[in-house]
Amino acid sequence: METTLGTSSSQPATRVSSVDMMRGITIAGMILVNTAGDFEHVYTPLDHAAWDGLHVADMVFPFFVFVMGVSLALALSRALELGATRWQLVPKIVRRTLILFALGLLCNSFPSLDLPTIRIPGVLQRIALAYACAAAVLLLVRSSIGRAGVAALLVLGYEALLSFVPVPGFGPGLRTPNGNLVGYVDQLLLPGHMLTPTFDPEGLLSTLPTVATALIGVLCGTWLREGREAQRVIAGLLIAGLLCAAAGVALNPIIPVNKSLWSGTFVLVTAGLGMVGLALLHALVDVRGWQRLGLPFEMLGSNAIVLYVGSTLVNTLMIAFVAGPGGEHVLKELINLWITEFVGKPKLGSLLYALGFLGAWTGIAALMWWRRIFIKI
Repeated sequence: METTLGTSSSQPATRVSSVDMMRGITIAGMILVNTAGDFEHVYTPLDHAAWDGLHVADMVFPFFVFVMGVSLALALSRALELGATRWQLVPKIVRRTLILFALGLLCNSFPSLDLPTIRIPGVLQRIALAYACAAAVLLLVRSSIGRAGVAALLVLGYEALLSFVPVPGFGPGLRTPNGNLVGYVDQLLLPGHMLTPTFDPEGLLSTLPTVATALIGVLCGTWLREGREAQRVIAGLLIAGLLCAAAGVALNPIIPVNKSLWSGTFVLVTAGLGMVGLALLHALVDVRGWQRLGLPFEMLGSNAIVLYVGSTLVNTLMIAFVAGPGGEHVLKELINLWITEFVGKPKLGSLLYALGFLGAWTGIAALMWWRRIFIKI
């Protein structure tokens, strides 16, 4: 995350091209997954797993949380090096948290702004809470070992709660869509303000392991900043990433990989793959200088939150806007029908619609990049 709020004509010193690029890849993935032309016709990798399991679409959100942690370590460490005290950073952290949470509520309620029934949890709300908690740990816990310990305690404590705390009417340890502790907590605390009456994939309790994902990113960002030789940095990220992912796969029969619950194995697998991805990008972009190959993603990553919010609001408008000769279709559906009729394959048409939408926002990102507009949240 950037270190101030506003616009600037030059990139902040805390930016690392590979980190911006990875953030941009995740934003591209978010837009692609969230704006399919027809969600009834989506290629399997771009559709979320029904419950247990892991598709490509399921990795986009944790990758963003991971790279947010990387950026957080780079930005706050830089601010401390420039003479800021830890207490001086707190107001900025609080302000950014509130802005992100408010933007999430806007995305959830737009365009009706019906506050009595608004969904309170959401993607940006979870990012805001994970950011605030990870920033607090970074400022209060000075050592990387201590931060790793906090991440481990969050995951282990969360898994213990899911395994041993009974849910009325179901008992303890249930990990099905109905009867799990995550949904029960949200039903108690957020009734009428969830994605469904019984469960929300961005609920309160499952934010705990999301903080662990962010803290793993913090550890990786610290590793990048500590001035080691490039080969050692890359090797460390690769080895740690492969070990994490392998541990998650090995534990999957006991604790299934599950995005909706943000299970401990989901943390291990996605953070591990995130480390591998960061290592590869660092090697290719920061070390070898192959920046131009991924420039569109770096453009997207430089204004990630603004582009995510903008694309979400525009997508909502296209669903709300009625079009067609007799007003029988929403605009998004009408455009998707035209594309599908042209290509003759519903899944391909749905994908082409999403790619076109992504292309439009990549064009906006490029325009902002070339005009040196970086909106920092």
